[in-house]
Amino acid sequence: MTESEDAGERPVRVVLCGPRGTGKHTLLRHLAACTNQSTQPRRELRFAGYHPLQRDLDADEPLMCRNFTTGDLDVICVPQRSHRWSCLLAALSGADVALVLVDADTPGPLPRDIRETAFAAVHLGVPHLLFAVKLDDASTAAEPGFARLQELLTDYGQRLGTSPTVLPLPIDGSSVEATSRGLLTRLRGFERLARPLFRATVRQARETDTGALLQSVGPVPPGGASVRLLPSGTVARARFEPEGNLTRAEFSSPVECAEGDVVTLAGEPIEVSDQFEAELFWIDSAPGIAGRSYEFRLGSGTATATITDIKGRFSMGSLEQISARSLADSAVGRVTLSLDRPMPFEPYARCHALGGFALVDPYRSRVVGAGVIRFALRRARNVHRQALAVGKVARARMNGHAPKVLWLTGLSGSGKSTIADALEQSLHAQGVRTYMLDGDNVRHGLNKDLGFTDEDRVENIRRIAEVAKLMADAGLVVITAFISPFRAERDMARSLFDSGDFVEVFVDVSLEVAEARDPKGLYRQARAGELPNFTGIDSPYEPPDAPEISLNTTRYDVDECVTRILSVLDLSLSPPPT
Repeated sequence: MTESEDAGERPVRVVLCGPRGTGKHTLLRHLAACTNQSTQPRRELRFAGYHPLQRDLDADEPLMCRNFTTGDLDVICVPQRSHRWSCLLAALSGADVALVLVDADTPGPLPRDIRETAFAAVHLGVPHLLFAVKLDDASTAAEPGFARLQELLTDYGQRLGTSPTVLPLPIDGSSVEATSRGLLTRLRGFERLARPLFRATVRQARETDTGALLQSVGPVPPGGASVRLLPSGTVARARFEPEGNLTRAEFSSPVECAEGDVVTLAGEPIEVSDQFEAELFWIDSAPGIAGRSYEFRLGSGTATATITDIKGRFSMGSLEQISARSLADSAVGRVTLSLDRPMPFEPYARCHALGGFALVDPYRSRVVGAGVIRFALRRARNVHRQALAVGKVARARMNGHAPKVLWLTGLSGSGKSTIADALEQSLHAQGVRTYMLDGDNVRHGLNKDLGFTDEDRVENIRRIAEVAKLMADAGLVVITAFISPFRAERDMARSLFDSGDFVEVFVDVSLEVAEARDPKGLYRQARAGELPNFTGIDSPYEPPDAPEISLNTTRYDVDECVTRILSVLDLSLSPPPT
């Protein structure tokens, strides 16, 4: 089943899920047998264009999602796993019914896995939530225990904003077939999701820009139509032909078209933005941190996204949003995201394919989060860059040298501040306009509200990088001296600058040497437990992979370190354009 199938013709898509040990696969086999079908392995489920099932494969516990299909039903059974979000999101995306199997002896309050499944179904826009309570026989439905569980399930569904159905499911030997047939009849009666409008993402564009391969969502206009390409906004006439599982579009004239662009009918454009509010399901052991950047995948397009704010983490019990600076494994949060470029999108409620996204850790090539876009932030439309007559090049020419950012990183006690201070003195004596940003000094003012947790360290470096960017734009040579322990944040800082403007300087000493120096007594306090989250002791330091300059301060003294930096520092100006 694809999203382009007509909602009135395609089967009702049912996702069978629930806690481990409730007999989901047994029920699936009974349902299949009543339709003269057998269950089959299914691995093609996707969310935001990736295979989340592949991400969760463990060598000791292979994952198998099974289903059966008839002309009017497509029933998929989702196994319960430790990283359940990735499998649930893929299965529930585009589902018509979430069928949650519950044991009759389930205690109150409801177990976490039942609450999470219902939460995911509602927040992914599944229109029908059905709790099937497994009973020993039909008479059990009249007992107080069933009524109590029915009340708990109904209340939780209503607090999620839906009206769930709670159905008794007798499974004793004599009633299994009748129960299965009755359940099938009920499932066939649910309405299907409305058919989406025509949308298509560009999977491959030809160099001539007169044709492209598209992944379509919604019915493809027969023959051809007037279309709009986004984000460029170009309008052209296109003719469509099927090509395998994709659609070949031939444009009447050359157009600006690239992989990841979106094609719509000319009269049905969608929004383009670089800032969103979204609900983010975190599926990685390393936490998601506000201020950190990830690879963002939406449709067939990619960008770099920064989690600019975590507005709250959802409690699966109260459903309230709890204040949070990070998202732990299996947490769900409401976040804001900022991209490095505008991308065409639709809110997930209107189009799953252009509203569901994945976040990827670029260092591990691992999917760490998946989410749904709620809306574009208004500030993305209200805030525009002001063009200025005097720019960085003009300021640099007035200063007589090129701007640079020299980013010194290393453990506490490695010598960063001492080297940075001596370097600035040397440059200043040569008439170079400089400014030094020191870690301790900045925390007395701009960053005095930040501590030393991972979340605060990320924000500390983000602010410093933005300040350094402004100073470099002013034409200065900026020298920063910060531990900046995380590779991701140093790379984020580098990404703000033009090629060659950012020089990473690794002040390299071993932890043993830095701790032996201990000029401020910080390591002693950290070892005594008086300074939590201290880099090198109970918080990690990630050395640079390929710094422009590496200085071993056990081998070189301060003057030699400054000389080595100056020997590779090029402050010459580019010739003016002719």
